[in-house]
Amino acid sequence: MGDLHVTVAFHGRVIEDRTVPVRGAVRLGDEINSLLQFPGASIVIYRVGDCLDVRGRRLAEGQSTGFSLGAVQVEVEHTEPTRLRMPSSSPIDPRFLLVALAVSVGGLWVDTLSSLHDAPRVAEISRALGLRADPRREDADPRQERTAAVQPGGLTLAPDAVAPGGDARAAAPDDDVTGWGYFAWYRQAVPGTIDAELARLKLLSQPDDPELRHQVARGEYNNDNFEEAARLYAELLVTRPDDVRALEGLAGCMRRLGRHRAEIELWDRALRRSPNSVMALGGRAVALARLGEYARASAQLDHLGQLSPDHAMVPLYGAMYHALIGDQDEALALVESAVAARGSLPEALQVELRRDLALDPAFAPLRAELGLRRVLYRHFGAAAPRSLR
Repeated sequence: MGDLHVTVAFHGRVIEDRTVPVRGAVRLGDEINSLLQFPGASIVIYRVGDCLDVRGRRLAEGQSTGFSLGAVQVEVEHTEPTRLRMPSSSPIDPRFLLVALAVSVGGLWVDTLSSLHDAPRVAEISRALGLRADPRREDADPRQERTAAVQPGGLTLAPDAVAPGGDARAAAPDDDVTGWGYFAWYRQAVPGTIDAELARLKLLSQPDDPELRHQVARGEYNNDNFEEAARLYAELLVTRPDDVRALEGLAGCMRRLGRHRAEIELWDRALRRSPNSVMALGGRAVALARLGEYARASAQLDHLGQLSPDHAMVPLYGAMYHALIGDQDEALALVESAVAARGSLPEALQVELRRDLALDPAFAPLRAELGLRRVLYRHFGAAAPRSLR
């Protein structure tokens, strides 16, 4: 089993050149707990069987990839354990070159966005949502305390709504604990993000196009870069405070980051504009349950069941609720109902269902038990999650 070799260059000068083992997951970038630190992003690299998953790209032993973060260039290689590491001579995927180019010019897009909109306003929103400051912005100060602030469209968050670390556990794989490849199973269903990177390029010449911004934000979300996706949705809401898709997108990011008070306020705002939204009603109910508001959560789920009894996401939200209150048998039965009806969902929600089952902390007890594996095997057969041992 090979290791991970990382080279970091700043303006072409190598500042880090290190090989690290990856047995479960390794974080790189500008988080305090990163094994190897560099500015511009926070990236988690996962061991998935014999491969390493790098931002959704699966690397077998001997394969490498790279990306640019403004003036910072990062190259990663999954080393072959029986050989000395040599400079890679494998052909580079031309599609990946395009993606790397898009990421490389991403800093220019950020600068363009800052010049078109109120940069202090964007920074204020990011701080209030508990997001890390973007190191590519001159006004960013990661040491600044997070405080209450006015959100897009007048939404106000209390100081305890954005406490560092969130209200609960953030979404993350736990395959190293369960011994089963739920993360790989989920990632297999995630669509490629090449369109999002092309949209990032187009934003250079069309910076006011909201659809392009939506595509870029969704691409970050699909790459599990939930914090960056949240920042992009927040920026979109600066100029479009009533954009329901952006409100729901940002609420979904807050959910993945474990910031459930902020999530609830965003769902509330989305529901004022789209009162029958299944995603908003279900997401709000589960967020209430995560905060211990079980009676309110149950009442909202009952309302959702009456409103959309045949929607396949309704039993999934119910499963999360029952998992949170410790009723694992009912949670498992509802998971099976949702999985059985998944064919009625659009592709994005089918991916969201897998993302929930693979990453959501509410389902951690189910992922550790045989029952969930049996359910998924019944419905996915050989394509169900596989043992990593």
